[in-house]
Amino acid sequence: MDVLDGRVVRVVTDFLVLRPGDDGWAVMRQLRIHPTDLFELVQRLEAELGIVFSDPLLFGVRTYADLAVLAHRLATSHDRVQREPPVPPPFVWTRTGRCADRTAAVLRRGGRLTAYLAETIVDDARAAGRGARLEVVLRSSASARDVMYVDRALARARRYGVVVQIYRSDFPPADEVAGAVAHAGAQRA
Repeated sequence: MDVLDGRVVRVVTDFLVLRPGDDGWAVMRQLRIHPTDLFELVQRLEAELGIVFSDPLLFGVRTYADLAVLAHRLATSHDRVQREPPVPPPFVWTRTGRCADRTAAVLRRGGRLTAYLAETIVDDARAAGRGARLEVVLRSSASARDVMYVDRALARARRYGVVVQIYRSDFPPADEVAGAVAHAGAQRA
């Protein structure tokens, strides 16, 4: 903990509301960070240290200590200004449902695959249970890098016994558009 910037440690321990005498570093290493806490703490660290976290960097953050080390690395970097503009995360369209039961409800989501959306999709897949299926569609023009980014972002779903399929296709999937149009028409009638 001595090598970390004192401002980083102060922001994180203030957020955790630790008592004097608590071993802050031990607590930070053991506690897993919740996505909403991550969002709030990232905002505080960015404001305090004048740094910017990108979504790809945050995918590897699981504990408060992971975030503190990452913030320290960004704060002490000599090249804080990125020379290239950040690449936006790929746009995805997902369907989550049970494989065996085709009549069961299917949850659909779409949007840029930010850390928050990835966490939400993994939570949906986990709630669907073992044997569930998560289909992820990227635009047909998506690069191999985009596919790898999506695969890494949603890898945790596999640990819950969810089958993850990632593919490129016309975007959005034609059956989804037809279903949305039919649904909208039924509501007007």
